[in-house]
Amino acid sequence: MIKAGAADQEIVKVLGIDIAKVWLLVFGLGCAIAGLSGILASPTRSVNPEMGIPILAESFLVTVVGGMGSPVGVVIAGLLVGVVYSMTSLFFPDLAELSIFVLMAVALLIRPQGLFGKAGAMG
Repeated sequence: MIKAGAADQEIVKVLGIDIAKVWLLVFGLGCAIAGLSGILASPTRSVNPEMGIPILAESFLVTVVGGMGSPVGVVIAGLLVGVVYSMTSLFFPDLAELSIFVLMAVALLIRPQGLFGKAGAMG
């Protein structure tokens, strides 16, 4: 319903689906997940109004490396990014932040659509 509503709202309305309620539910679920993420991240990171910025960058990076539209790719990319960050922090702490962006650059050079993404899946 969500994908159909994004593609053509009129057809979805004709089929009898209240797309406004669907969008409200999706938005509410997204806000709930964002709030849960903040709660879960607060013990390991300092709590301040800008605390979501580094998490946002890491989330974007994981999504790009895994491939847009590929939930399995995102999970595997999240594990890969975590391992790369941890190992770099262990051996070269100053390069830990940079290493995950190098990983993203290498992954995109090898497969521009991401590790598990399909070419043109989101376009």
